[in-house]
Amino acid sequence: MLGRTDKGKAVEWFRERFPEFLPVIALGDGPNDIAMLQAADIGIVIATPTGRKLDFKSGNRIIHSTLEGPEGWAETMTPLLESLLKN
Repeated sequence: MLGRTDKGKAVEWFRERFPEFLPVIALGDGPNDIAMLQAADIGIVIATPTGRKLDFKSGNRIIHSTLEGPEGWAETMTPLLESLLKN
């Protein structure tokens, strides 16, 4: 995203226009994802090959993968979606 915005504002925009799609889940692995992860109901931090840690505080639920890339996505999303579908 370019200009005077960030991915967190995109999450807020989405939430305002589509309130029926809750919870909002966001996945990211870099510093440019921090605002998005904080704005989401559930933020998922995907591990990176460099082991870089994202440093932020959030009142929302944050999950950290132990695996990188697509494997980290599957590692975190599979049990989360199973849990949400049971409710």
